[in-house]
Amino acid sequence: MYLRSKAGLLILLTAVLIAGGCAGTGQTKEGDGMTGSDGYRHITQDEAKQMMEVNDGHVIVDVRREDEYAA
Repeated sequence: MYLRSKAGLLILLTAVLIAGGCAGTGQTKEGDGMTGSDGYRHITQDEAKQMMEVNDGHVIVDVRREDEYAA
Protein backbone atom coordinates (compact mmCIF):
# COMPACT_ATOMS: atom_id res chain seq x y z
CA MET A 1 0.00 0.00 0.00
CA TYR A 2 2.85 2.39 0.87
CA LEU A 3 4.46 1.77 -2.52
CA ARG A 4 1.20 2.54 -4.35
CA SER A 5 0.76 5.86 -2.53
CA LYS A 6 4.34 6.89 -3.41
CA ALA A 7 3.76 5.97 -7.05
CA GLY A 8 0.49 7.90 -7.10
CA LEU A 9 2.15 10.92 -5.53
CA LEU A 10 4.94 10.77 -8.09
CA ILE A 11 2.44 10.62 -10.97
CA LEU A 12 0.47 13.53 -9.51
CA LEU A 13 3.61 15.62 -9.03
CA THR A 14 4.75 14.89 -12.59
CA ALA A 15 1.33 15.91 -13.96
CA VAL A 16 1.42 19.18 -12.00
CA LEU A 17 4.92 20.01 -13.24
CA ILE A 18 3.97 19.27 -16.85
CA ALA A 19 0.80 21.39 -16.57
CA GLY A 20 2.82 24.24 -15.05
CA GLY A 21 5.35 24.06 -17.85
CA CYS A 22 2.58 24.45 -20.43
CA ALA A 23 1.46 27.77 -18.98
CA GLY A 24 1.92 30.96 -21.02
CA THR A 25 4.97 33.21 -20.80
CA GLY A 26 3.05 36.14 -19.37
CA GLN A 27 3.97 38.35 -22.31
CA THR A 28 1.43 40.65 -23.89
CA LYS A 29 1.69 42.62 -27.09
CA GLU A 30 1.83 46.38 -26.51
CA GLY A 31 2.55 48.58 -29.48
CA ASP A 32 5.71 47.52 -31.27
CA GLY A 33 7.28 45.65 -28.34
CA MET A 34 6.61 42.69 -26.10
CA THR A 35 6.09 43.47 -22.43
CA GLY A 36 6.26 40.59 -19.98
CA SER A 37 5.15 40.28 -16.40
CA ASP A 38 8.80 40.84 -15.45
CA GLY A 39 8.70 44.37 -16.93
CA TYR A 40 11.04 43.85 -19.88
CA ARG A 41 10.09 45.21 -23.30
CA HIS A 42 11.74 44.77 -26.69
CA ILE A 43 12.49 48.14 -28.26
CA THR A 44 13.50 49.39 -31.69
CA GLN A 45 16.89 50.85 -32.50
CA ASP A 46 15.37 54.33 -32.66
CA GLU A 47 13.82 53.93 -29.21
CA ALA A 48 17.17 52.76 -27.82
CA LYS A 49 18.94 55.76 -29.34
CA GLN A 50 16.41 58.15 -27.81
CA MET A 51 16.71 56.48 -24.39
CA MET A 52 20.50 56.68 -24.45
CA GLU A 53 20.36 60.37 -25.36
CA VAL A 54 17.99 61.15 -22.46
CA ASN A 55 19.89 59.04 -19.88
CA ASP A 56 16.91 58.74 -17.53
CA GLY A 57 17.92 55.53 -15.78
CA HIS A 58 17.11 52.96 -18.47
CA VAL A 59 19.45 50.00 -18.66
CA ILE A 60 20.01 48.77 -22.22
CA VAL A 61 21.60 45.37 -22.75
CA ASP A 62 22.73 44.32 -26.21
CA VAL A 63 22.43 40.54 -26.34
CA ARG A 64 23.34 40.04 -29.98
CA ARG A 65 26.07 37.60 -30.95
CA GLU A 66 29.18 39.04 -32.60
CA ASP A 67 28.00 38.06 -36.09
CA GLU A 68 24.59 39.62 -35.45
CA TYR A 69 26.25 42.83 -34.25
CA ALA A 70 28.47 42.95 -37.34
CA ALA A 71 25.43 42.58 -39.61
